[in-house]
Amino acid sequence: MDKDCIIGRYLKLGNGLMTGKCITSDKNIKVRTCQVDSWCPIEQSRPPLNGITPLLLGTQDFTVLVKNSIEFPEFGVAYQRRNILESATNTYLQKCLYHPKTDPYCPTIRIGDIVNFANENYNNVGLTGAVFSIQINWDCSFDWGKTMKDCLPKYSFSRKDNPKAILSPGFNFRSAIYHEENRRTLTRNIGLKFIIEVEGEGRKFDSTKFILAIGASMGLFAVASSLCDKLLMLFCLLRKHFNLKWLDCYNEEMKQDLTYVHCAKDKRRSKDPSSKELDHMGAREKFEV
Repeated sequence: MDKDCIIGRYLKLGNGLMTGKCITSDKNIKVRTCQVDSWCPIEQSRPPLNGITPLLLGTQDFTVLVKNSIEFPEFGVAYQRRNILESATNTYLQKCLYHPKTDPYCPTIRIGDIVNFANENYNNVGLTGAVFSIQINWDCSFDWGKTMKDCLPKYSFSRKDNPKAILSPGFNFRSAIYHEENRRTLTRNIGLKFIIEVEGEGRKFDSTKFILAIGASMGLFAVASSLCDKLLMLFCLLRKHFNLKWLDCYNEEMKQDLTYVHCAKDKRRSKDPSSKELDHMGAREKFEV
C-alpha cells in the first residue's frame, strides 16, 4: 500500500529514495514493492558472463615488471641498490621471466605464475578478481668483505583477500562516466590487484659496540657479586628477629667475613663453650667467639 512507502525514506541496502507509491515489481508480477527514485536499470549483483567463462581469461600471459630500491643509510651512502641487477641489459629484461629456481632475480613476473605461486587457480580467480601480495625480502650481511652486490632480493607470493567469501568476493570496483543530466555510464571493473610489500635487514659487525657490550657485561658481574653480599647480610639480620631454621647456618662471624660461606646441613656444637664448629662433607671450620 502507498501508506507503507513513506516519501523520502530509504533502506540501507536499497537503491534510492522512496517516492510514496506502491507498484508492481518488474521481476515478479505477484509482488508489489515501493517505487524508488534512482538510476535505471538497477544494478544487479551477479558475475559477468553468467559466471561460466572467466572474464580475465587469456591475461595469464601478461607480465609485471617490479621495480624496487632499498638503502641502509646507517652504513653509509654506498649501501643502496635496486632489485634489477647491475649486469642486466634491455635484451635480458625483455626475454627473462621470474622463476624461483631457473631465474630468481628477474624482475619480470608472469601474472599466471604469480597466481600459481600463491597456490591459487587462475580460472577461479578470473571470475571474481583477487588481491595478491608480492613480498620482496632483503636479508643482507656485510661481514667478511661482502658488499651491496652480494645483497640480493627474494620474492614470495600470497593471496590477501578471502577466496571463500560469500558476499562481494574477489576484487572489483565501479566507475561512472556522466554525460549530461540524469544520464551516466556505470562500469563494474573486475581484475587483479597487486600489493608490493618490502622488508629487509642489513647486518654489519661494529667493533665499538662490541667493546661496549663486553664492558657492560663485566660491570654486571661486579653488580651481581655486590648484590649477593647484600642479600647475605640481610639473612643475618633476619636471623635475629625470626626463628627460621634455614637461617641457623648464618651467624655473626659469617657476617664479619663474607669471603667464604658454606652452610652445613647438620650442625653440631663442641663441648668447648668458647668455640663453635661447623661440619659439612668432612670439612670443618672453626669460628672463635
